[in-house]
Amino acid sequence: MGKLRPEADGNLSKSGNMKKGTSLFRRTLRYLFPYKTSLFLALICMLLFSLFNTLSLAALRPVINKGLMEGNLRLLRLLSLGIILLYGFKGLAYYGQRVSLARAGERAIIDIRNELFKKISSLPLKFFRGKKTGHLIARITSDVGMMKDILTVLFGDIIREPLAIIGIVILLFRLQPLLAGFSLVAFPLAVLPIRHFGWKMRRVSRSRQKRRANVFSVIQESITGIETIKAFSQEKNMRERFGKEQENTYRLTMKMVRTRALSQPVMEFLGAIFFALILLWGGKMVIEGRLDKGGFFTFIFALGSLYRPVRLVNQANARIQESLAGAERVFEILDEYPTLKEDPSAEPLPPFQKEIRYVNVSLSYDHRSILKDINLTVRKGEKLAIVGPSGVGKTSLVNLLPRFFDPTSGYIEIDGKDIRKVTLESLRAQIGIVSQETFLFHATIRENIAFGKPGATDEEIEKAARASYAHEFITRLPQGYDTIIGERGAKLSGGERQRIAIARAILKNPPILILDEATSQLDSESERLVEKALGELMKDRTVFIIAHRLSTVRNADRILVLKKGRIVEEGNHEDLMRKGGEYARLYRLQLGGSG
Repeated sequence: MGKLRPEADGNLSKSGNMKKGTSLFRRTLRYLFPYKTSLFLALICMLLFSLFNTLSLAALRPVINKGLMEGNLRLLRLLSLGIILLYGFKGLAYYGQRVSLARAGERAIIDIRNELFKKISSLPLKFFRGKKTGHLIARITSDVGMMKDILTVLFGDIIREPLAIIGIVILLFRLQPLLAGFSLVAFPLAVLPIRHFGWKMRRVSRSRQKRRANVFSVIQESITGIETIKAFSQEKNMRERFGKEQENTYRLTMKMVRTRALSQPVMEFLGAIFFALILLWGGKMVIEGRLDKGGFFTFIFALGSLYRPVRLVNQANARIQESLAGAERVFEILDEYPTLKEDPSAEPLPPFQKEIRYVNVSLSYDHRSILKDINLTVRKGEKLAIVGPSGVGKTSLVNLLPRFFDPTSGYIEIDGKDIRKVTLESLRAQIGIVSQETFLFHATIRENIAFGKPGATDEEIEKAARASYAHEFITRLPQGYDTIIGERGAKLSGGERQRIAIARAILKNPPILILDEATSQLDSESERLVEKALGELMKDRTVFIIAHRLSTVRNADRILVLKKGRIVEEGNHEDLMRKGGEYARLYRLQLGGSG
């Protein structure tokens, strides 16, 4: 057999897209199921809307034949009043349907956003290293927002308008079966473009959503990295990058506008041809006496009224295809398989008592070996320093302990319990972390300190701040502990941010502590204060210390030296210096560099 022709290949692609679209549509609608009462009320209102719409059209025939043609003024008044009432009831039914469906749809959108946010927050750190923050923000905001069209107004159009079409078609057959039969054969030809335009809209919409996510990403990077951008005078380049992404989004948006704008005139033109044929045929029947004038005008009016529901279905289909592009991107995240899972039979970890053991631990990711055959025992109360050149796996070694990710092979125990067999919450509750990348929230100092212990009293917060040597500078601020410190603590110096982070760890009071380059990038005065604060924090705790500057780990109980992912030396400062090995080489190198 030869290769598939391009045309066949394209049809195959469309067929696959249609199946996928149907699956996405059904999956999205499942979020409406918990709101059955609102959906039931909306459905009742849709049925009433269709009924009153059909009756209001059917009333035209007696108005014309009995009221106008026979000159019965009393009957004309009654029929006119009836039409007004029918349109009033039709309006109420439409209102009830829109409000009921919107209530269910808005609640469903909240549920989707909550589920997506929960999923993103539960994914391991490895997932975030391959994603741009702006792209994830776009999924939660823009993409979920697009799904609203499926769940609210457009879903209403897809159900309500076909019901209206059914009612009108029944009326047409009652008026003139022959004309109605011709209409049913010819009318579908006028709506064939719906399928083609809908498929095209979904394909372009997905591309546009990706471009819009890039715009979000540029905005996020420009704001969070504004100091670096200004330091390197890259404002112009960032503006050009933003403009380029905007231009790409614009081109795709215009492609969607052109597709949407073309669909309506094509439908109208085909409809006009069809309508002209009906007008010619029906008019001939009236002239020949085979159809009364009231029936003919009602038929024409009913046929004309088909245009609105068909147009709305066409628009709804096009925009639902756009919405499915957003749904597809949302479900990509919801279907992301978390590489870090909590064991269903996991139990809370008892308070730490004896020792932490790394047993034959190796770690690899992105096809790169990070740690190899690590065997390590850390006793309760021990101060363990981990040193070595950049990129040897120091941070990865300690990040395995709170299970930010799991080892590729081997395991870690706390007091003989495999940490994969205990709940994540109980494990992380016993571990405090202070790193060089201190993250503070756009909130008050009080809220930032109490982040790890919600509900802490003012006395507890102040005690932690005093222990971290932060109380003095806090009280000098305009609102003291109620001062809002800006995004990532922008209103504070590096040393002040570190001391707030240390106060947060002190308040949490964990038995195990990880200090990851906690004093790097600080001036001498700030470093002195932070080291005093760390001294308070380390009292009576088991501490893992990662430090690039070896002078800061001289007093550790034990020092591990990592090289190429392996432990090559261990001992205290004096022992390692006497050995004259890797540690001594690194120490003298730094000492010479500082001199």
